[in-house]
Amino acid sequence: MSVTTRVLLIGATGIVGTDLLDLLAATPGMSVIATSRKPPSEEPRANVQWQAVDLSGSFDLYEAIAVSDWIILSAASKASGATFEELEELQHLNVQAVSSIIHSLSEAGHKRLLYVSSLSVLQRPLHELIRETDPCAPITAYSLSKYWGEIIANKLHGTNGCRSSIIRISSPVPRQLELMDNTVLKRWLTIAMDGGTIEVHGKGERTQDFIAAEDIAQGCLSIITGDHAGLYHLASGQPVSMKSLAQLIVSELPKARVVTHPDKPENDDERWHLDISKATQDLAFSPRHDLLSSIRRLLD
Repeated sequence: MSVTTRVLLIGATGIVGTDLLDLLAATPGMSVIATSRKPPSEEPRANVQWQAVDLSGSFDLYEAIAVSDWIILSAASKASGATFEELEELQHLNVQAVSSIIHSLSEAGHKRLLYVSSLSVLQRPLHELIRETDPCAPITAYSLSKYWGEIIANKLHGTNGCRSSIIRISSPVPRQLELMDNTVLKRWLTIAMDGGTIEVHGKGERTQDFIAAEDIAQGCLSIITGDHAGLYHLASGQPVSMKSLAQLIVSELPKARVVTHPDKPENDDERWHLDISKATQDLAFSPRHDLLSSIRRLLD
């Protein structure tokens, strides 16, 4: 007799949620309740059921939680907290709504939580090789709100038979440009597609680790199917400098050009060299998409 794993995916239309939903729906034995503020009017996949949920207002997920084995918390505000309105949004969505959902899990009992967090919670300066054991010291309102989610997710673990997993992701790259946050990659691609000038400040030696959202989804699926608990960094393991990123974009869009400026930005010394050996060992995690292939898919 086959056993169905029932998954509640909160935030199914976001950068991570979109690819994760596709992967879960294509995996035998998975049944998904997918939430979004505005679900699609039709769903061709028999194992996916949509539910309209707006975390910024009043919402009711008790029934969906009760019938689910795994709850994936991927929805979040990406506001910077630059204004009082943005601070309130972060407080309401990333703290209060997340706390309410996780509290409901503890009441239901015997649930599995996968919380999607951010590497921005880490203490600066970064370690030369970044691991899950590195200390946290969030310095922005957004990173503070994500760290709160980690704290309460850890509090859930072991409560009333519940277990928690947390992933911290680096710079995710979806398959569609419109899904991307306003990151340096999106800004530079937009400039280059218009034949404009990409401006690199300082030596351009600051690095980032860009990872395809599909690879993040694969890591999440491994956590679910293997029933893993704990903290995992999901990244490509291949950091790229800003100078190299600009050159890579122009190699695909030669009508654009790169100009360097000598002024040194604040974060010019940051090096995101992420150790993904824990995910590799526990989850058999192996990113399949490099940055060039991700860029080409965005341009297609």
